[in-house]
Amino acid sequence: MDSSPAPLTPEEAKDLLHKLITESINVQAMFFTPSSDVRLFLRGFVQTRPDGTLQVASDTNPSSPRIFFDPRRSSGARYGDGRAFAGTTPAGFFKDGFSSALIFLFSDGSVLVLFEVAERD
Repeated sequence: MDSSPAPLTPEEAKDLLHKLITESINVQAMFFTPSSDVRLFLRGFVQTRPDGTLQVASDTNPSSPRIFFDPRRSSGARYGDGRAFAGTTPAGFFKDGFSSALIFLFSDGSVLVLFEVAERD
């Protein structure tokens, strides 16, 4: 049985992003570019921008850290929970309180992962 994150259609990815935005779900964004080993981690909320792109930011202060992205420019999307990442580097993130991951792949090899922060009781 293949336990890797499942491929998504563009519409499925759009629906999951819509849920993250409308339900104000806290995410941990992880962006990395394998060719240069540059990595960025940022916790916040997915928000829409006037130009149709998205951002992850912790607040509305324009000088706060944020990451901007356009999911329409991705070459593919995937989705999975902790089981889908078993035996991989991101598997450790699910031990840190994340419940699922929405992954955007880009043609230059860059990857943006939006880990959904699990609600704590």
